[in-house]
Parts: sequence; structure tokens; C-alpha cells
Amino acid sequence: MDTEKLVGLSKHQIKTIINNKKDTQHYLHNTYDHTSNILSVKRDQIKKTEEHVARLDNQLQIKKAEFKENMGARRVYNIHDELLIENILLSPESYPLPEDADALRVEWSTLLITKTMFESILIEQEKVVNKLENLLNSVDLALVQLQDTFPLRADRNFRIKVIVNALSLNQVLDDTFTFRDTLIDQNNLEELFTKLTEESFNLYGFKLTDIQWVHNTTLGTDTITKQTIDDLIESGKTKFEIFETLLSYGIGFIPAAVYCGLDKQNRDTITWIARGQIVSPLTLDEVLRYTFFSFFFIFTQAKWPDVSQIGGKIAKETILADTSQLGRLSLYYSCTTTNLSLTWIEEVDLTHLPIKIRNRFALGCAGYRVFNAIKSVKFQDNVPLEVLELQQKCSEIVEYSPDKNVHPAFRSPVIISKYGSLNKQLNYVLARFADQKSLADLADNKIIYEVPKTGFIEKKIYDIKVTDFINSKMKNFN
Repeated sequence: MDTEKLVGLSKHQIKTIINNKKDTQHYLHNTYDHTSNILSVKRDQIKKTEEHVARLDNQLQIKKAEFKENMGARRVYNIHDELLIENILLSPESYPLPEDADALRVEWSTLLITKTMFESILIEQEKVVNKLENLLNSVDLALVQLQDTFPLRADRNFRIKVIVNALSLNQVLDDTFTFRDTLIDQNNLEELFTKLTEESFNLYGFKLTDIQWVHNTTLGTDTITKQTIDDLIESGKTKFEIFETLLSYGIGFIPAAVYCGLDKQNRDTITWIARGQIVSPLTLDEVLRYTFFSFFFIFTQAKWPDVSQIGGKIAKETILADTSQLGRLSLYYSCTTTNLSLTWIEEVDLTHLPIKIRNRFALGCAGYRVFNAIKSVKFQDNVPLEVLELQQKCSEIVEYSPDKNVHPAFRSPVIISKYGSLNKQLNYVLARFADQKSLADLADNKIIYEVPKTGFIEKKIYDIKVTDFINSKMKNFN
């Protein structure tokens, strides 16, 4: 100790100095222990993320092998060309596929996107661990310095600096990257709920009776009733706080999201049912993973995933930790999704996703199959110029995906009125003018579902304007 610094000080001042030092040391020791515990948890999270990435990578290789076998059996492509296989898997607009092979590609691309997302999370988790390790070193250094230093009034800045550095732990934790940051932004949550609710009821014929209004009987020692739920809605809390609490009651995502957007008159018509056996509430992480999966499926297939069919199959291989968790996905939906709005996917915030993920999303947008068929097919000799011009227009349109006027869930009434059925007219062009062998190949390989038949058709399709199908980007792809 530098006892010379104590000369001229009163006993009270000396006691205060010593107590300040002890308080600072105590605070730093607690911070060190707390940081060490958090660091241990974060390292465990990294290990689990690494294991999940490895599992997804292994599944990618398995799906790729299945895909090669499928293509080899058809003898359509040179399956020994690894680069070609990769291009086929990544570029549906360039390589239309038969239905069963296309399903394999959907599974592969879902796995790839999920793996890329977890790799992004892993990078952010490692950044957090580095920050925690630096903070731990700073606290450790501060404790060493305190062994030889009396924080007198002249050293007050040092003491403040030490404490401020320790408090930066909270900021480090706030920097943690999660699915919440990736997909659900609290600021646009109300827009998502409103769009899901209003469009489902007003445009799609969705009914409140399509939803399973079920909740747990208790939360801890508190009993949950309809009054509990309605009091929460009227509590003045934010939509996000209400949503989180509804989840804690064991309510599914769709019921919780819809209920947040209902007015009192509609809420009063609902009969809530307390389930006989308490289920573990959905966590936010689960909700956000399943929301990501639903977004991807609707974007590429123009429908909600059927848990009992290919939707469930893909989910088990990507977002679920194991196959026993398929029931968690059913809890997430808790409704009949047939008449549930699809256009809410535009409210999902993609700005946090790496650009390569967004680009891969764009490649698989629903509605582009028939445009791709026109682009890819060989036409007969001496076809009218307007047919070749249409082929060129379709080629331009597919380069600008995703556009709302192509995706079936978004296509505007104006476009429908202006052009009629795009699928019927484009299929007519294929039937009337495509080279018969080329058309037969398309049908045999199920690139088109059947050989189109000629018949009467309005010639609106030849007047198609490329700008009608490239200037209405989904706002989360702008």
C-alpha cells in the first residue's frame, strides 16, 4: 500500500477509502463470476449451433445424393458434373424439373437456407463470446490493479472507469444475435398481426371457428381463464408484450396473433377451452423458427405447409431438433390453414439476413413455373413473331423475381382483369406453338403437369408488358 497517500487524512476519510476499495472489489468479483457463468452458457450455445450446422450439412449431402440418383435414373442431365448439379439445385428458373425431383430441390434449398442462417447466428455468437472474454480480461486486470492502488478522491475516475467497463456486460448481451432479430421486429409486429387477421377474414373467408382456441389451465400458481386473457388485451401493454404473454398461456402462434388483432365485439364471440393436460408453451425461438419456415414455404409453394405431408417432412429435417417435435409445429398453427391469408409474408423483415440467403429466396418464388417453361421451350419453325417476342418477355420477367404480380398470393385484381388467367394463356401458347418433341419432353419429365390442349383464347397474353411483372417487388425484397 502507498501509505504516503494516507498522510493528513482523517480516520473517517481513510475508512471511506478502504470501504470504497472493498465495495469496488466486491462488485468486480461478482461481475467476474456472473460474466464467467454467461460465457460458459454462450460457449455451450456455440457448441450446439456447430452441431446443428454439421447435421444440416450432412443432410444436404444426403439430399444431393438422392437428387443425383433421381436425375441419373431419368438420364436427363450429366449427373457426373458436380457443378451442373449444384446449378440445377440453386436455379429453378433455369432448370425446370419434374414434380418429384422439384420436391427434392425444395428440400435441399430449405436445408441450405437454414444452414446458412445458423452459420450467420454462429458468427454472431462467436462475436459475443469474444466480447465477453475481453470484458472478463478487463475485470481481471482491474482487480489486479486494485491490489496495489487506493482509489482516493484523486483516483475516482479510475474507479468509475472500472465500474462502467463492468456494466458494459449488459450491452454485450444485448448484441446477441437471435431469430427475433432476424425475422420478427417488434416495430412491424402489429402490421403482421393486422394483415394476417384482416385479410384472412375479409378476403379469404377465414372464420374464427377455424381456430383452436385452447389454453393451459394454469401458469405457475395462477389460473388462466377467458377473463385473464381479455384483461391482458385491455392492459395497455404493447402488442409484443401481449403476444409473449399469450404464448406463455400455452396458446398457439396463429390464435395469439389473430386475437391480438381482433376488436372486442369479435373477441366476445370466442369460447376459450382449457386443455386437460398442460403443454409446454412455445418459446419465442420456436415461434420465430416456425415463422421462418412458414414464410419460406408460402413464398415458394404459395400455400401453408401441411404438417402431415411434405411440409412436415421438410420441417423435421431443418427447423426441428428431432422428429418428436412435430407436435410443436402443430401447436404453432393451432388452426385450419386452408383459408388463412398468405400475404403476411411481406411483413417479415429480411434486412438482417445475409444477402446470399435473400438471393436464394428470390430464385424459388412461386408463380414462375409457366414463365420458365415458355422461356425454356423450343418453338416450331416459322412461329408468329409475337410468340418469340412473348418468349423474350418471359425471359426478362423471370430475371426480376420475386414480383407480387407473379406470385399467386399477391397478384392484383387489375392484372387478373387485364390479362385473364396467365397460366391458361401461356399453356395455350405452349400447346399451339411449341415444338412437339420439346413439349413432349416437358410433359414426360413433368416440367409441365400435362400436355396443354389448344382452344379458344383471348390474345391478351401477347400484349403483356414486362413492367407489369417487375415493378411490384415484395417490400421485404426491395
